[in-house]
Amino acid sequence: GAHDSEFIEGAYLATHIAYIPTGNHRFPIYVEDSPRLYDFHRENFYAVLEMGE
Repeated sequence: GAHDSEFIEGAYLATHIAYIPTGNHRFPIYVEDSPRLYDFHRENFYAVLEMGE
């Protein structure tokens, strides 16, 4: 869950992994580019928002 320190570190890393192929948001990224990363974000989006980080 969102209160586990390992999860928090993984979530932070997952958001920053998207910066690499997009050139820090200069190029689009599509679900097909990384379905696992997309799934992680969709599954944990609201839990991370509730943390207030």
